[in-house]
Amino acid sequence: MAWDLEKALTHLRTHARPAYGVGKCATYVREAIEAGGLHVSRAGSGSGKDFGFRLVLIGFQPVPAGSAYQKGDVAVIDGFTKTTAEGIKKDHTDGHVAMYDGTQWISDFKQSGTSPYPGSDYSKASPKYVIYRNTADSR
Repeated sequence: MAWDLEKALTHLRTHARPAYGVGKCATYVREAIEAGGLHVSRAGSGSGKDFGFRLVLIGFQPVPAGSAYQKGDVAVIDGFTKTTAEGIKKDHTDGHVAMYDGTQWISDFKQSGTSPYPGSDYSKASPKYVIYRNTADSR
């Protein structure tokens, strides 16, 4: 089956939970990608921060830092602890993964703002992230 970005985004939008989701960002992004026709490996940890290699296996590639976000991009964000910066409320050791729908980042919830960071703890810690793009799709 070919990659259908719109099916993936529709699935992601319709399954997003309220507020800050349910702590299953990697599951929700994986299910959306699979709804779009690609099979995502379940090997390795279930942490969002470890999702990058799964994306590479199915045709996504890292894009240069500073590139404009495109519909279907996936952000894989490193984890961190509350000692990383002042004012962080809790540890986020699993990191985060989210997909851009052209206007906002979505994982297991619809994020606010234009950054792939899902909330204030991430903004304060500024962990490293990589944007992956499906280089084989037909946008």
